[in-house]
Amino acid sequence: IQPFEQLSRPVIAPEATETGNESKRYETRKAPTKRMFSLEKRGWTRTIMGQSSKAIGDATATLHYSPGIDGSPDAWQADEQSLGLLKLEGTTFEELDVIVRSELLYDIERLFATE
Repeated sequence: IQPFEQLSRPVIAPEATETGNESKRYETRKAPTKRMFSLEKRGWTRTIMGQSSKAIGDATATLHYSPGIDGSPDAWQADEQSLGLLKLEGTTFEELDVIVRSELLYDIERLFATE
């Protein structure tokens, strides 16, 4: 039987600075550009240059990054993306269900996986 990822997936706790609707947890992190496309498999949509968003019920989470990925064939040109602010619209980190919040953060943590 193949391992079922959710059985061993950690619950990611909020940091003390994750209050209100903004998280700076990822502001100093860099992710390989090719990994950014994996967000789309987890329900994220590239919205405008340098942003990906995910619907969470009636709310939306938006992850900012640079230099960004456009729709051109050269979208993979930059080796990595510098992540920025993770912002919620329509809710706050405190209001999110513990599992929903953890899954949201896990989506982004997967960008740094070494596998």
